Amino acid sequence: MDRDRERITDNPPKAEITDNGQRGTDKIRSLFTAYPYKPFHWLAQFNRSILRLRRTKEFEQLLVNYHLNFTQRQDVFQVSLMHNNRLIGFGILQKDNWTSQQLPFPVFKILYLLSANRTEQATKTALVQNILSLISQGQDDRSVRLRRIYLFARIPTADISSIKALQTNGFEPIDSLVTFAGEITDLRKVWEAIKPKVQITIGECYESDLSDLFAIASDSFRFDRFHSDPTIPKLLADKIYNAWILDSFCKHQILVARLMDKVCGFISYDISFLPFFRNGKEGIGTIQLIAVAPNFQSLGIGKVLIAFAIKLFAESKVSVVSVGTQTNNLLALRLYQSCGFQIVESFSSFRKWLGRDDVS
Repeated sequence: MDRDRERITDNPPKAEITDNGQRGTDKIRSLFTAYPYKPFHWLAQFNRSILRLRRTKEFEQLLVNYHLNFTQRQDVFQVSLMHNNRLIGFGILQKDNWTSQQLPFPVFKILYLLSANRTEQATKTALVQNILSLISQGQDDRSVRLRRIYLFARIPTADISSIKALQTNGFEPIDSLVTFAGEITDLRKVWEAIKPKVQITIGECYESDLSDLFAIASDSFRFDRFHSDPTIPKLLADKIYNAWILDSFCKHQILVARLMDKVCGFISYDISFLPFFRNGKEGIGTIQLIAVAPNFQSLGIGKVLIAFAIKLFAESKVSVVSVGTQTNNLLALRLYQSCGFQIVESFSSFRKWLGRDDVS
């Protein structure tokens, strides 16, 4: 057995948890730089987009800076794992305030588990152990010390050492997710080629439509991490999606499909302008939610909704469009592939309960 691995496993290092601290900034930067699964790293897969992206080294540096800046948020905690006064592991823990507001218990997310040495899995296992200990002791938020806590992690499927570290510490798998993406120049062909089987209209969402959208969502969403989790009641899972729909409605980021004046589907979206492109004026469009009422499926309505969203993205200077779905949602997988999207990354989701056993 490797000596470093033996020492780390037998005597787990102690962790420090701080809110937007500055410990070992240079070392943390090197960890982020070496981490191969950074979000948005897949942008470089698109040949035409890479011409618009900043130069490769500059793009990588901006990507690292983007994630380092994220660690400075007030709801983010940096967890540094020290061994012999040396930084060997680093994690990011975030209080998910939005989801916590929808549920009767606080929700935390482990965003990164990074290792600085050869014994990667042992280091990450010790890092997760310390995160669990610190949360259980209430050192991150003393007001939730005696309440049940929902701890969640979504890990790139290829990051085997992080997945094993979570499983070793009692995290249970709840879903797997893939991200599709495509360049707007390719996806616009969908708009030109769309031939719906019925005459539908796509337009803005009105407040009077919300009850119909809630009903469609309740009938449609069942593969996500909340609906597929047997410890989460369906009413609570539906509540999260209703809040998501309402949030998109308030931001005017939702389109509704109507057939004979009856609401039959919807799509919500978001546009982010990130510093990865040369001119700084191009964005990334994200399809957040899409659903079609069961009685109106197989009519091509989902593809029409996506086509309208792509048209809207094109008018908003979006360069790349992304959308995520669960790997067991076969209808969604086929839909996105038929619209010209390609898989760019995949994730496995895990959760662990801390605290009391009651959920209600």
